[in-house]
Amino acid sequence: MNFIINEILLGIIAVAMTIIAIKITFSFNINEYLKRKDERLHLKIKNNCTHVNIGWLENGDIAVQSCFYSPSGISSYTCQKCGMQVDYLNEDDEKRRVKYFLNNPKILFKKEKKFKKLIKKAGIV
Repeated sequence: MNFIINEILLGIIAVAMTIIAIKITFSFNINEYLKRKDERLHLKIKNNCTHVNIGWLENGDIAVQSCFYSPSGISSYTCQKCGMQVDYLNEDDEKRRVKYFLNNPKILFKKEKKFKKLIKKAGIV
């Protein structure tokens, strides 16, 4: 009888020590998880940003303008919509991208819709 009680106590202690070891080994830091999640979301926002402003002209046509600007005293360019910074902005590529969106407004509106959805998800808007 005494032998069975000792085995049961030893088993309970072994299970408790195993649980403690697993808890220490696989500790989950919720703050680090949320930080990584926010970083991934902001990266998705920057990747889905069109970097162009959309406007309507008086005759009903679509006007598209680049969002990149260079603050005074800084050599890099920053997007007004998503905050992405680039060191060098090739104006020919920028004109080509704006012209692409002018010629393909469906793609532009689709990307803008996805961008606005991600902005809402991030809580920026």
